Order: sequence, then structure tokens, then C-alpha cells
Amino acid sequence: MTARHPLDRLVSAYRDKFHDGAPMPSSNSFSQSALKELQRRGERGNVSFTFTEFLTHVLKEQSRDGLKNIHWRNYYRTCSPCALPYDFIMNTETFSEDLKYIVHKLGAKEIRVDWRFHVAPHNTTTTTSPHYMHYYTNITHALLKRVYHQYKIDFQMFGYEIPAVLKGALS
Repeated sequence: MTARHPLDRLVSAYRDKFHDGAPMPSSNSFSQSALKELQRRGERGNVSFTFTEFLTHVLKEQSRDGLKNIHWRNYYRTCSPCALPYDFIMNTETFSEDLKYIVHKLGAKEIRVDWRFHVAPHNTTTTTSPHYMHYYTNITHALLKRVYHQYKIDFQMFGYEIPAVLKGALS
């Protein structure tokens, strides 16, 4: 199983579904659903979706449907780490080191991977990737608290923390 910082996951999902707020073609069904939500709120003609609106939509979806979308569903719901006996749990932030450990534990001499995995250059589970932090600078304290509480179990289960620059918002 591989885990990723919840705040990074949300930015990654937003960037996957929207580019500069505009719907991406590959995510048409989600984009259209989210944009219809905006239109129901009276924002007709708006074809963009801010990160704040995205987070609000994700939280509304959670309360209605239990987070159906795997891109932002809680790990504890998706992967059931308490119910399934995983041999290894890797973190994207320490992916290279974790992979070396697993290869060693399996007794393999090497492992060849045909893809590149891009992670932050630092190896820590205490901060989100620096290039993602600007997405959270305009999020209200109330919304950040709601996001944190939605993903609190994932934060705790995998040892993630709120970055220091955002901790004040949760006080």
C-alpha cells in the first residue's frame, strides 16, 4: 500500500481534474458534476472552479455520498489498512527509501521500474510539497479545519502532520 499526504492528494486531484480552474477533458464527468454544483448556487456562466470551490465540493460529496471518488477518498476507507494485513506501507514522500527497504526485505537483488515517480526532494512526512502550499494560502481557517477533520484518520494513521505554516488555522 502507498500513502500520500492528504493535502498533497487534494491538490493533485484538483490539478488532475482542473487546470487553472478550467475542466480537464479527461475528467469530464467529475468536472461537469462540479460545475453544475456551481450553477445551482447561482454562479451561471462560470466555467472555472477554484481550489476553494473544489474543496467545498469534495466535502459536500463526502457528506452526501461518502466520497465516491477514489482520488480523494480516505485511505482508511479505500485500502482498509486495519482490516487487511499489508506487509508494507510506503509513503510517496519516502518512496525511494521505502522501495529499497522492500527490495531488501524480499531478498531481491534489484528491481527495475519502467516509470519515473516524481516526489518532493525532501524525505519527510511532516510537510506537503512546497509547490503545493500556495494552493492553501487563501483557504479559510474554517474550510481548512473541515478538510483536516475529514482526513484526520489518514493524518494520524500514516504519521502526517499539518505543515507549520497552516497549523495556526487549526487552533
